[in-house]
Amino acid sequence: MIQAILNHKYVLKQNLDKVVFFTACLLLVSACSVSSVVKDTTKTITKTTKKIAREITFAGDPLKKVIAVVGFENRSLQERDGFQKGFHKDLIEFLSTQCEDLIVLGSDSDGQPGRLTRLPKLASGQIDNFALAVIGRQLGANAIVAGSLTNIRPMDEERGILWTKDTHYLIEVMIRAAVYDTETATKILDESFPRKFEIDESEYQAIQNENAYHVPQINEAFRQIVSVMGERVCEVVAEQRWNGYVTAVEEEKITISMGGSVGLEPGHILEVFDSGRVLEGIDDQRFISPGLKTAEIKIVSVSDKQAEAVKVSGRGLKVGSIVRKK
Repeated sequence: MIQAILNHKYVLKQNLDKVVFFTACLLLVSACSVSSVVKDTTKTITKTTKKIAREITFAGDPLKKVIAVVGFENRSLQERDGFQKGFHKDLIEFLSTQCEDLIVLGSDSDGQPGRLTRLPKLASGQIDNFALAVIGRQLGANAIVAGSLTNIRPMDEERGILWTKDTHYLIEVMIRAAVYDTETATKILDESFPRKFEIDESEYQAIQNENAYHVPQINEAFRQIVSVMGERVCEVVAEQRWNGYVTAVEEEKITISMGGSVGLEPGHILEVFDSGRVLEGIDDQRFISPGLKTAEIKIVSVSDKQAEAVKVSGRGLKVGSIVRKK
């Protein structure tokens, strides 16, 4: 009788332990769901707040910004047929359709053959920020987007707890993006965008044995990264003030590197700022410190990609000067 009671208590304890365990699991799942909703809501509110702040700050500056996208390099150890062309095309399409008040140039854009195909490099192999900014100004771009596929690698992870623990097989894809500001030649974004997805054990073993990544999910990872990366690029470029650049000065005629496509119209008054000082940084990098206001000009005619202006007041008008909407 006593043994039966003890056995009964033992069974009850086991069942109670299971109930406690599964209740904890349910609470954990619920907490994760609530956390996910809170995170998404916070992200939406933050984006809306930033947008309102930008609209207030740049209320007198309703001109479209121009960004140029350079083909992304493949620096991983894996050959990916069509990655550079495909990713370049998809990123341009996302930025063109999802970013408000943004004009996107690609390496094959009309009138820019070859200008964005190869990035200028320093002797160290690093991208030459200053030379890239000069090219961007000549193209009428406010920012330049570049980057690379940095890694594709297989992984295995232990997941679960206690008797539910098992091994999951994954592939991680990592793409890095940088956005260069043409006014200062500095980076306004330098960020890596990773994506992980699960694969079968047989696929994992094949990759380990043959070092061949014939997994269709990789292309889906590229598409997901395009979306997340594109949003970040839109965000950081939107926070920058619109600038144009003087590309020619001939007697009374001043040529600006942006035109009707960004919203410039005859009669617009632009403030002119000195192109600034070139500052020496580490690793032979050079940056630009914008100068003071020197003049005002008035737009007299526009084409799609450039505008002609005349001086209203001031002095110091020269090639490279920065212009902003008054």
